[in-house]
Parts: sequence; structure tokens; C-alpha cells
Amino acid sequence: MQYFSNSCYSGFSDKKEDNFYRVYGELFRQMDREEEKEEEVGEDHYELPLFGDADSTAEQVFRFYGEWQHFSTKKKFSYADKYNPNTAPNRRIKRLIDTENKKERQAERKEFNDTVIKLLEYVQKRDPRYQKFKLAEQREKEAKRLREEEERNKKRAEEQEKLRKYREEIALKYA
Repeated sequence: MQYFSNSCYSGFSDKKEDNFYRVYGELFRQMDREEEKEEEVGEDHYELPLFGDADSTAEQVFRFYGEWQHFSTKKKFSYADKYNPNTAPNRRIKRLIDTENKKERQAERKEFNDTVIKLLEYVQKRDPRYQKFKLAEQREKEAKRLREEEERNKKRAEEQEKLRKYREEIALKYA
């Protein structure tokens, strides 16, 4: 929860040791390392993109946020178990305990994933790189939309001119 506050970093300047990019970059790197430790033996780790720094490109920034938006942990959350299955008097009770513990682990996993996504959204809103690149992207889309609209209008005007000339020819022909 300490990372949901502006007080966890001291500005955006690369000169400061605890700047925005280092604090959150290290946090997301640490989460990726924890996920790697939780993976099954023999499973290849898909490394999530790094947070980057003030000089990251738009492609790097959008890739980071795009990949992390679909984050889903591989952690087991066995600490969330309510009951110890070893204390079950019989198999039926043990199955019930396992089912209940599985529900608790799922709830904990969902809460953890939701927290990571909320943190990502919090960081994204404050990331000046993302804001700058998103604004540039919107301007580019608007310019493209205007160009396309202009082309459509030009094409429409040409078609109307052709139609006008055709009508004039027909009128002269039958007049």
C-alpha cells in the first residue's frame, strides 16, 4: 500500500536516487522475480517488460502497460488456507477442507491480482511518459481522421462533378 502514494518517490528527475522511475521500476522487477520463483520446475519464464526510465520510447512504455494489464499471478497462496487437511478424520472431510482452502486461495489470488492492476492504473495516471505519448497518439489519430475525412469529401466532390458533367452531356444529347 505504500506504493499508492506520491510520498514513495521524490519526483521524476533521474538525478535523484528514489525517483518515480527507479521506485516503480524496481517494484515491478521484484514482482516479476517473485513470479519466476513460483513457476513450476521446467517451465520457461515469460519475462514481463521493464518499467523503463524517463528516456523510454513510446513503444516500450505502451508495451509495459499493455503486458502488465493482463497480469495474473502464479503464486500458490497456501498461507490463506483456513484448515489443515492433515487434521481431517476421514477422506470426505479432507476433500471438504481442500475445497474450502482452494476457495480461500482463489479469493486471495484474485485480491492480489486486483491490487497489482490497481497499482498499475495508479502509476499509469502519474507517469508523464505515458501521458505525453498518449496525447501524441490522440493527436495523430485526430490528424489521420481529418485527412481521411478530407479525402472522402474530395472524392465526393469529384463524383458530384462527374455526375454533373454526365447530366450536362445527356441534356445536350437529348435537347
